[in-house]
Amino acid sequence: YYYHLYFETVDWSNDAWSEDFFARVNPPVAKYVFGGSLALRGLHLHDGNLQRAFNRSWRSPASLRAQVDDRMLLVTRQTSALFGALVCSLAFWMAARLGGVAAGVVAVGLLLGDPLFVVKARSGLTDTLLLFHLALIAPVAWQAVRAQQRYLQTPAPGSRQTIRWLLQVAVLPGVIIALAAGTKLNGAIAGPIYAMGLVVGTLLLSSRSGW
Repeated sequence: YYYHLYFETVDWSNDAWSEDFFARVNPPVAKYVFGGSLALRGLHLHDGNLQRAFNRSWRSPASLRAQVDDRMLLVTRQTSALFGALVCSLAFWMAARLGGVAAGVVAVGLLLGDPLFVVKARSGLTDTLLLFHLALIAPVAWQAVRAQQRYLQTPAPGSRQTIRWLLQVAVLPGVIIALAAGTKLNGAIAGPIYAMGLVVGTLLLSSRSGW
């Protein structure tokens, strides 16, 4: 519904934004991702009836399930599964970079062998979206460390080098951190994780290469 208000009708002053508890408290990214996925399939939520049904029936899963369109449930589950697949792809790529293809296969096997991960990836929930953004922090932090190394080794960096450095060290990581926190509030942990990775990576590279 909030995807509909924000993107389809551009109704940013609707009373629902201030009156609905979930609109005020829940981060927006996952709502917009799921809303966009539904809209792409021609399934639009033009009112808050489904949210009100949840408020009434959340203690009775069977009753709540009967009020959800099967097509909508399928799309949300497919969206969760897509992000689960992206998490597996990232895990394979990162592990393969460190230890070869076998390590990548093991990393994916460990993920798929975790019952909780499989349940979340097939349930139409926001957890795989959050995990995807958190997993992105690792390659983004590594690229930032490399950018930091190149920048510090440049005797007199010009404006172009400085802008490129800022994009890799601050802007791109900031976007990923914002997406993580905007998916679920505990995604804000991506900020400290990135900062720690940048500091530790920079110290390790500097000690090895002497810059």
